[in-house]
Amino acid sequence: MNYRAIMLTDLDGTLLNSQSRVSQRNFEIFAVLAEKKIARVAATGRSLFSTRRVLPDDFPIDYLIFSSGAGILDWRSGKVMRAASLGPPEICSAAAFFLENRLDFSIHHPIPDTHKFHWYPSSSPHFDFLQRVELFRQFAHTGDFRQIDAATQLLAVVDDSTKLIPELKRRCSGLSIIRSTSPLNRTVDWIEVFPGNVSKGHAGDWLARKLEIPATLSMSIGNDYNDIEMLKWANHSFIMANGPKELLRRFANAPHHDEDGFAAAIEAWLCHCNL
Repeated sequence: MNYRAIMLTDLDGTLLNSQSRVSQRNFEIFAVLAEKKIARVAATGRSLFSTRRVLPDDFPIDYLIFSSGAGILDWRSGKVMRAASLGPPEICSAAAFFLENRLDFSIHHPIPDTHKFHWYPSSSPHFDFLQRVELFRQFAHTGDFRQIDAATQLLAVVDDSTKLIPELKRRCSGLSIIRSTSPLNRTVDWIEVFPGNVSKGHAGDWLARKLEIPATLSMSIGNDYNDIEMLKWANHSFIMANGPKELLRRFANAPHHDEDGFAAAIEAWLCHCNL
């Protein structure tokens, strides 16, 4: 299909409401986008496995950006179009940093099995980390990280990531370091380490180029720190009212995710661009 424009939306806290469901109004706007030949892209930090827990196979999107941009999927065919991975040197470097700072962390298998992971608790494991391991207990493994050949990402749990991220970026220059808010507890930070140039924004740019859609005809909607690169890349961007205050000051605001903010942002964009 020849698309006229491209729309990228985050899932949790954006398209999905507090019950991890898509409201009727939000669902119906996807048909409007299809009629206007606009590529519909979900861009999430979730793994492919976790995404399929909240979006059925027939959900009306065209593409899925998952694992914060490490993977891109053609939704209808189920074909992985792009996958990024870390090698042993990158894995060991990031893991050593987390160990030195006594952080709980996990190392996630290559795409498409990113929901499977090795976990490494500190001497006093964070409750958010233990809750996450329990939720995915059947996919959690232990073992020497120095024996891992490839991984999609590393993820560490911390109450405040703002002081650690700059130092991690210096130690692991060339890698993508992404801050996100834990969906399990909205007061806890996750520090995620990916191959260089992995982000929702980079994935959106790659996909738009692949589909031959100019960046001037792009729109994105998000609600958290891991959406920043996507929001910066798109020509028109919206942050949900439930997003962090510092992001609400940087981007156009949309209503709360429990108040159909996704549909409201889409309608505002279509009207502004006369699409």
